[in-house]
Amino acid sequence: MKQRTRFTLLGFLLAAGASAQEVISSQTPTVVNPTDNSAFTISESQLNDDDDVSKSVFSATGVKDDPFLDAASYSFGPMRFQLRGYDSQYNDILINGVKFNNIELGRFNYTGVIGGLNDVTRNEDATYGLQAARFGFGQIGGASNYNIRPSQLTQGNKLTLSGSNRSYNLRAAFTHTQALANNYYITFSTSYRWADKGYVDGTFYNAFAYFFAIEKVFNTQHRLSLSTWGAPTERAQQGASTMDAYKSSGSNFYNPNWGYQTYNDGTRKKRNQRVVTNFEPSVLLSHTWTFNKKSSLTTGLAFKYTKYASTALGWYGNASDPRPDYYKYLPGYDGGNEINAANWDTEDGRQIDWDRLYQINIRNNALDGSALYNMEKRHSDQAYLSLNSTFNSDLTSRLHLSTGIDVSTTKGMHYKTLDDLLGANYFVDVDKYATREYGSDSEKAQNDLDNPNRVIKEGNTFGYNYNIFVSKVSGWAQVESNTTSWMSSFAGIKAGGTEMWREGLMRSGRVNYAKGETSKGDSKTKYFADFAAKIGTTFRLHSKHTLTINATAEQRAPLANNVFINPQINNSYINNLRTEKILSVDASYKFQVLSFITGKVTGYYTRFFDQTEIENFFNDDLSTYIFQSLTGIQKEHKGLEASLVVNLASNLKLTGVASVASYRYMNNPMAQWSNEYNTEEYESKRVYIKGYHTNSTPETATSIALDYSYKGWFFNVTGNWYDRIFVDFAPIRRTTGNELYVDASGNSVYEQQQMLHGGWMLDTSIGKYIRLKKGKSLSINLSMSNLTNNENMRTGGYEQNRLDGSKYANKYYYAYGLNGFLNVGFKF
Repeated sequence: MKQRTRFTLLGFLLAAGASAQEVISSQTPTVVNPTDNSAFTISESQLNDDDDVSKSVFSATGVKDDPFLDAASYSFGPMRFQLRGYDSQYNDILINGVKFNNIELGRFNYTGVIGGLNDVTRNEDATYGLQAARFGFGQIGGASNYNIRPSQLTQGNKLTLSGSNRSYNLRAAFTHTQALANNYYITFSTSYRWADKGYVDGTFYNAFAYFFAIEKVFNTQHRLSLSTWGAPTERAQQGASTMDAYKSSGSNFYNPNWGYQTYNDGTRKKRNQRVVTNFEPSVLLSHTWTFNKKSSLTTGLAFKYTKYASTALGWYGNASDPRPDYYKYLPGYDGGNEINAANWDTEDGRQIDWDRLYQINIRNNALDGSALYNMEKRHSDQAYLSLNSTFNSDLTSRLHLSTGIDVSTTKGMHYKTLDDLLGANYFVDVDKYATREYGSDSEKAQNDLDNPNRVIKEGNTFGYNYNIFVSKVSGWAQVESNTTSWMSSFAGIKAGGTEMWREGLMRSGRVNYAKGETSKGDSKTKYFADFAAKIGTTFRLHSKHTLTINATAEQRAPLANNVFINPQINNSYINNLRTEKILSVDASYKFQVLSFITGKVTGYYTRFFDQTEIENFFNDDLSTYIFQSLTGIQKEHKGLEASLVVNLASNLKLTGVASVASYRYMNNPMAQWSNEYNTEEYESKRVYIKGYHTNSTPETATSIALDYSYKGWFFNVTGNWYDRIFVDFAPIRRTTGNELYVDASGNSVYEQQQMLHGGWMLDTSIGKYIRLKKGKSLSINLSMSNLTNNENMRTGGYEQNRLDGSKYANKYYYAYGLNGFLNVGFKF
């Protein structure tokens, strides 16, 4: 690697990260025949099929005694509620004080990192919004720190058994924590979650998790812990679909991702084309140095290696689109199609026909032809190393100092492998878009000019192959003061920098002919200055009334996965690349009326400047894959959050919460377009989306709950109301020059952004806590969601990135109907 980093402090970390390098390659859009669609027509962020919350939502359950956050984290979950509409990249997740956000994507993957390890991640310290934190500077969404040191976990054993009809059906977990001789502490935890069929047909779930930690308490000043854990997971995904598909299948949980396959022994089994595998083994070394009762230093060094892959069908040449909900196969096609309607009356007719794909490939073998269908596996691996150190000190009885440094580096490895030939003998690594445009003999058709016309077998890397390197360093300091009886305040500042570059491992035929550009080797390095400052003041107006006002200003580097024109094959950065700027303020009034009524009202306003977004999609007019980047985006997030708790009796409580908000685009940004087969042609257009809403989270969410307890019994009933959910829009329909959608003045002439209406959802739970002899206990809890079995609530959706919106209809997601979770825990 010829590229040198300017961050000398990161030299050792970069060397360690580079040692984990593998020769692997990038994700690739599926190649199709010019008259058909692409197999990968929307971005993974639009699909949002993962059942974790790593991409769109975050939890703030560690914030103590906040009814609103309790409801947002649990009750609002089925509707994919996002706190303040923020993407989860604006929430820091730390473990023992070390940050574990993926710095290439900005987000934390709950399922992949700590999924199934509930018992060892219960000790959570968290802040919400712009509150001050002593374990890190935090972001506009807040921060959470999981304390997994064995000496601070509950001693003893816990066995948990669970049953559910959600993503998984069965769960078993065991955790053991023990104090040993000579001040050693150990914790071991493991769990397994399984479903042969989840709530949605064609899905399955298979997840294991492990955790082991040992801690040595040397004396009152020093303690050292070493932890390792992982959660290998395999799961089949549900796909969104159109209203025509849902109506014709008779179910709002129709899943187009699966079909039956006949095996050699004659058995027929369901097979899903979208299967995710994820394993992120982690190691964390933590040291705590307590100087005295007033000062301490916490330092941690973490390494995480991510193995992430997702399968998908690919089709080539003159092969027809194999997706069962492709618009030409739907009963409503061309005003109504009797043949399609009859086909959809059978289960086989509305699912993937795996047997047919095998038959076509086998027939093509006789012609010595390359595979017309295959299963590809798209990989996004990562080697991550992070060093964090935080110092806390009570300078005086009324003044506290928190300060720290964060140093991290990552190597993101993106590539594609051939997972299954589906009966074919081989596959040739050429780009079919370029083949169609320039001919099969053209060098532009080669995905790798160093290995032209390479024959690909199962397990081989093909398509694209590249690495993304990102390094970050920052230092921060924060002072909290409580100088008077009626006021306390804090102020903090953070400064640092981010660098990033791409390393191409294949020499693409398309980029090789583009003047001044390259696909192989190191790109130029981009450097960005990061800066943030925040302040806050709390006024104690009365012993039972407080007013808190917080504000922040931040400048941050764009995410590395948003900065390249076409990261699969191109080292070039997008135009107008800038640092993102954020201004945010929130104000909260907390009160108590009489002795049994408490409440809190919070208003917030956040303005984003110079955001960057990138998407990939198939363009019908050009019959090619398009890479689209939006730059200079401005957004406004504003809203009110409220909670009210009425203690009707010592064991009876009524709680109401509400969130009313607006999340909008505030300008018409520029879009840069490049196509897959010709990287020499770039086009910039204005996208007219001012006033449009961000997607998929309810902008109105309310809840009212009644809790009752009696002699170890616990009862709860909760009613939730949701409304104003906006469908994700396709920018291509709102650009200059597209007369179908936008006139010369930039006014929409076709349709505005679709708003979905929610409705009521009723939940309940009942539990019993039983104290046994010798400190043992048994807890039993049954929770039921959506008691009225309302299966018509859409949680979100998206416009297909096609020009013809009537032909390519919107796709939607639905909230589960009646579902439940039974949990039994035994402590001994």
